[in-house]
Amino acid sequence: MQTLWRLFVVIAALVAIVAVGAGLLSIVAKLFIHAPL
Repeated sequence: MQTLWRLFVVIAALVAIVAVGAGLLSIVAKLFIHAPL
């Protein structure tokens, strides 16, 4: 049970990191799209 809980925590952390990374990428993309080149 302890191993499953640890695995769940690791997966949740990875999902959170991926979600934050995607959010930052979308924000940067919006800034680049709206910025005058």
